[in-house]
Amino acid sequence: MRLALTPGVALRLLEERGRPSARLVAPGRLRSDLLAALRAEVRAGRLARAEAFAQMDHLRALAPRLLTDRVSMRRAWDIADALGCDMAAAEYIAVAALQGDALVVADDAFPAAGTIVAVRGYDALLA
Repeated sequence: MRLALTPGVALRLLEERGRPSARLVAPGRLRSDLLAALRAEVRAGRLARAEAFAQMDHLRALAPRLLTDRVSMRRAWDIADALGCDMAAAEYIAVAALQGDALVVADDAFPAAGTIVAVRGYDALLA
């Protein structure tokens, strides 16, 4: 099974040092989205810089397949048009549609995704 990560889910997975049994996929922007989120946590004093780097090391160890291909970008554009969502959300949904069996989301972060792909919660990663 291949599961598509979203930023909120990836952050939780890194914080908990989770080891999912499924193969992971995400758009290439995941790395930058996570760096920005972790830096914000460090700047706010909620996370030590060393811990932020340790979490990014864990991401590298998990080795998700990060997609940046033309097909994914075109599909994201179509999804953004169809759902009226921003391109960032559309990229995550597109990767799930093209390469994953489901999009793993935290809370209601991607409310319209269920019209295009199967949507699962965090626990799907550890099942």
